[in-house]
Amino acid sequence: RSCKAIKVLDKKDKQNRNNMKVNELRIGNIVTGIYIDSPKNPREQIIVEAITSIGVNLEYGDTMYHIDSLEGVPLSEEWLIRFGFEKETTEQGAYIYKIGIHKGYSRLCICDFSNGNNHFSADLVKSDGGLFVLDSKIDSVHQLQNLYWCLCGKELELN
Repeated sequence: RSCKAIKVLDKKDKQNRNNMKVNELRIGNIVTGIYIDSPKNPREQIIVEAITSIGVNLEYGDTMYHIDSLEGVPLSEEWLIRFGFEKETTEQGAYIYKIGIHKGYSRLCICDFSNGNNHFSADLVKSDGGLFVLDSKIDSVHQLQNLYWCLCGKELELN
């Protein structure tokens, strides 16, 4: 088994990273793996297959990524559409991406009130039409995957 990016990051590198922790990952999450020592292809999107105390294993492979060499894949409109969210535009020009869920709520809404600058927050629309505002900012794909799993008990699948 090879281990990529085990090299310890210096203080400057760590400050530029989003400080991912092993306990925020689940099997099936999509994250970015960083090859610290590779100038050719320093980053690749990976699917987490196994989680250890120090990192994750790559799906369909023998490679292990140290937790310091992982970062979230930035959430974007493209990812929301690939996951099956439907885009709507409000009267104020904000974008809302909706997907159906269950368990007493009819829709999960991911809102971008930043005029397309990808600053997303999540709200739940109740079955009776009420709104439950989640006070959570969603920056990356794995955070959205985890939220959906917590709400629905199933994986958010790519279309």
